[in-house]
Amino acid sequence: MKRAAVLGVFLSIAIASTAIGDLYVANTGGASVTIYAPSATPGGAPSRTIAGAATNFVDPSDVFVDQVNNELIVSDFQGQAIRVYSLAANGNAAPIRTLINGPNSGLGQPRRAIVDTAHNELIVTLGNNSIRTYPRTANGDVAPTRVISGGATLLSNPLALDFDVANDELITTTFNTGGGLGGILVFPRLANGNVAPTRVIGGSNTSFPNQAPEVAFDPVSAEYVARINAIGSSGLAIFPRLANGNVAPSRLIQGSLTGLFGLGGVAVDNVTSRYITSGYISSNTVRFFDKSANGNTAPLLVIGGALTGLSGPFGVAVDAVGGPTTTGAPPDLPALGTFGLAALIALLAIAGSLTLRR
Repeated sequence: MKRAAVLGVFLSIAIASTAIGDLYVANTGGASVTIYAPSATPGGAPSRTIAGAATNFVDPSDVFVDQVNNELIVSDFQGQAIRVYSLAANGNAAPIRTLINGPNSGLGQPRRAIVDTAHNELIVTLGNNSIRTYPRTANGDVAPTRVISGGATLLSNPLALDFDVANDELITTTFNTGGGLGGILVFPRLANGNVAPTRVIGGSNTSFPNQAPEVAFDPVSAEYVARINAIGSSGLAIFPRLANGNVAPSRLIQGSLTGLFGLGGVAVDNVTSRYITSGYISSNTVRFFDKSANGNTAPLLVIGGALTGLSGPFGVAVDAVGGPTTTGAPPDLPALGTFGLAALIALLAIAGSLTLRR
């Protein structure tokens, strides 16, 4: 069999075995995290709900899925803590460990926490105008290893945080990039102290109002996806990764058909090629849009209703393979199912063998 044919067969196997991920939602109103299976229906109940006294939830506002370590990281804003659970947690589950506010951590009120698995670090945006990096397994009142803070940073109540693995950059947001308008800030991962961002997306052309947007980085298309919360004109604005200054978005999902208003978090699902955003204030819904959407476009799916358990949904996150995994998928890469990963490894081995025999 020719090498091209072998490659085609194994790629077909890998693609066919790719799984769609679960959706995780932090509910600030219900002090819960609700999880929805790939087959979730518009008004159906979650497949799992993490809630109860043992969770110690006060105000879970954001979630991050760490598939490499099989952990779920929850930012508890009013609880002033980062609480870490098994990715398989369900019901009244206690956290595995908790990073708490104290004289050492300076945690304050955490907005969003992410895990850099390559460097074994936990990175957090905080309401006290800083980004703090801790050891991934920090438990209790632990001092940060790095702190981005000060006037030069432009950090003003930063909400969002994401990580561009390929370019070693942190992406966050601010309430004021100048002129009272919010925007997106980009820093090197190792930035420390009172340092200026390397790029700033802000100004009247961006469509950002006078508040910090939420933002997610899409490593496949190399774009930032930011939510806009403005009276009568909420939406999702998409910018290329290297955008800088007072620039207009390359696309804007906005209008009456979108149903977007009072938005919370935003996430990118590259398994199903969709954007996901929550209706925090207005609708207790989660809306899914095709990644190619532009303009006044209706969502592909809306999850909402009494049975869904959504209550003030804010942070949203997806896993790559539909639940806990023993191996984990590398961050920011389209994930394969267990069989798909094995097939891909076999594919590479066969391709190498054929190359040597040629």
